[in-house]
Amino acid sequence: MVRLGNGKVLLCGMQEMDPNDWQRHTIYRRYTRTSRQMLWFWQFVKEIDNEKRMTLLPFVTGTCGLPVGGFADLMGSNGPQKFCVEKVGKENWFLEVTPVACTFHPRRIRSS
Repeated sequence: MVRLGNGKVLLCGMQEMDPNDWQRHTIYRRYTRTSRQMLWFWQFVKEIDNEKRMTLLPFVTGTCGLPVGGFADLMGSNGPQKFCVEKVGKENWFLEVTPVACTFHPRRIRSS
């Protein structure tokens, strides 16, 4: 069975994503490459298979594929743009503010 989302893969094949290339071409704001959260993120990216990495890519970059030059040639809306991980909020944000974004989908609740 072919799902609609697999059309690009059927036509173009699956791109092989190099997590080390991704890590090399990442910039950090209010994190460092050795921050605990970044170590966890890169460990996760390296442990998942290529298909899951390609599913993660549009979620974190807004693009469904990599340019021929890999992450070094990643484009943003204003031209060349490296992948950036930025900490938002205060150091103790989890105690003081609500999340900036979430994947919550509200459901309408009907009374019986």
